[in-house]
Amino acid sequence: MGDPPRDPFLHPYINGLNYPGFGKAAVEKLIEIENRKGIRINGIAMDNLSIDSGESGRGLDGKNPCGEGWYAHQFGLTRGWKLLENASVIGQLASDTGRCSLIAGAIRLTSATKAPARVLVSCR
Repeated sequence: MGDPPRDPFLHPYINGLNYPGFGKAAVEKLIEIENRKGIRINGIAMDNLSIDSGESGRGLDGKNPCGEGWYAHQFGLTRGWKLLENASVIGQLASDTGRCSLIAGAIRLTSATKAPARVLVSCR
């Protein structure tokens, strides 16, 4: 197997922060829709490493993954969005619009921004 890469962003799972997800423009559009329609997004689930794109994680300067960036996390979490990452098989739910409910239960961890979750789906 060998030693893991010294830079965690080079791990094959993270792929050098090269993966799809929401960027700044998409998050701004979702917020605009919320405001225009007077609704609130309760959550977003994605079968991916992150809700945010890897490109978003690089930040505006493309170098600082801990600075500017991670827009869905920064703006969505402050609006109360629940973010479910690595949620597999959710694509099958999209074809049954309005027929399925997704229920997520997470362990409450003090001062944590992430936690393992159990996700259940019920369809009529």
